[in-house]
Amino acid sequence: MDNVINYIPVTNEKIKTREEENLVILVRERDNFFDNFMNRIFSTPKELKINLDELGSKAWLMIDGQSSIYDISKKIEAQLDKEEDKLVDRLILFFRYLYNNDLIKFRKAV
Repeated sequence: MDNVINYIPVTNEKIKTREEENLVILVRERDNFFDNFMNRIFSTPKELKINLDELGSKAWLMIDGQSSIYDISKKIEAQLDKEEDKLVDRLILFFRYLYNNDLIKFRKAV
């Protein structure tokens, strides 16, 4: 069985990012058939915005298609200048959320 911390996150090309006050906002256009249909009925927003917290923003900005979840956790620990006990667990949950919402894909490290 593969260890998820060795997976490499890769961003979805359709996701746009903005930074406000050192925090990242992810923006995804709602442009598929279902979204357009729901928009006509319920006047839903044309885009989905996700505001990331400080940890999520740091992690998102470190996604380069080369670094694994483990690598990203080590880079964040170096920035924080201390070891974070639950950092890897938090990052796994964060990346799983991004994956489940089609904001990233995973590829296995070679």
